[in-house]
Amino acid sequence: MALITIGKIDKNLIYPLIPSIIILFENIYFDYLKIIAKHKAVFNIIQSISKCSALIPLIIFKLKNKKSKNQQQIYNKLYTKSYYEKKRVNNLQKGGFILLINVLNLFSKIIYFRIIFFDEVKIFSWFMDDIILITLFSFLILKEPIYKHQYLCIMILVVAGIILNVIHHAFDSIELKDIFASIIGDSVYSLMIVLKRYVMVNLFCSAYEIVVYEGVFSLVSFIILLIIFTNEEIIENDETERFIIYEDKAYIDNFFEFIEILKNDKMQILICFIILILYIPYYLYFNLTIKNNSAFHVLIILIAEENLFFQYEEDTFIICMNIILTIIILFMFLVFIEIIELNFCGLSTNLKRNITKRAEIETNNNLYGCKNNRDTLLEIDGLTIDFNDK
Repeated sequence: MALITIGKIDKNLIYPLIPSIIILFENIYFDYLKIIAKHKAVFNIIQSISKCSALIPLIIFKLKNKKSKNQQQIYNKLYTKSYYEKKRVNNLQKGGFILLINVLNLFSKIIYFRIIFFDEVKIFSWFMDDIILITLFSFLILKEPIYKHQYLCIMILVVAGIILNVIHHAFDSIELKDIFASIIGDSVYSLMIVLKRYVMVNLFCSAYEIVVYEGVFSLVSFIILLIIFTNEEIIENDETERFIIYEDKAYIDNFFEFIEILKNDKMQILICFIILILYIPYYLYFNLTIKNNSAFHVLIILIAEENLFFQYEEDTFIICMNIILTIIILFMFLVFIEIIELNFCGLSTNLKRNITKRAEIETNNNLYGCKNNRDTLLEIDGLTIDFNDK
């Protein structure tokens, strides 16, 4: 057998590829988006409207499944006495988890965009933390075991992530608060991803529902935050250039300054519309990735979002290291999700394909054994005789 082979390439791999392409497009043309992106609350409101548009596919999904759902309900009512009680408990659990997911999502956005209390915090590369945390939370919550090839991938990905940060000087003058904020942010985000998987798989919540609820919650939250930010001036400091200046005053965000931009530059209206349209498939396929693949497949999107890959700084060393690290990271991630298989040092023993084969062999052996047992039995006048009994 070859040392490296290609595993099963599932058609569901298209789900994480679409958000990744959108992110690549955003990184390439970010200069056109940065004026809107600087308005943190406004930018999140636009994204929230994109999420709310998932209501259309949700309605279509509900109509398609209405007939089969009605048939299942009739069956449950006839044969299950506790049908309504189970449904009520399931809805309560689902509602509670969805609320928790939305709170975690809001908190992760606040940290990622450095909106409140994190204005002076330096957030460094975070995909290397996420693979550890998503694996850990999947083990604890989803009861998914961790195998030898995954341990190897995690170690190499973490080392590659550290090197990436070092060559880009992301760790320069780093402080304890920066490390704390990054760990908290990554933990909240990773927990949210795993909980989404749990709700969609175990509590039968559709990906469209998750997106719509998230959109409504985020929309209301960031409208409230925008109102607060517009009316609350911040104290000037060394980071003031990161904030919005309106009438010689600094704000985290300001609605009136945003309106002035739209009035003076009509192109920004088109850019807002493009952002809104782009993030519709992004969020839909992001959550479909979690539902139809796994929580780990989200890392494909996170790797695409890694801004350090795009910071070449016209330096030959940086360019070469970015290319090498990109190849290593992508290769090891493909090993992690078993698209590439390493057939040495026992790394392929617990691949899903091999586990399935062993289960099939064991099942066939059990069936064959049962058949042999039946063949050695003889019943005479109600008395069963086993010819294997010595």
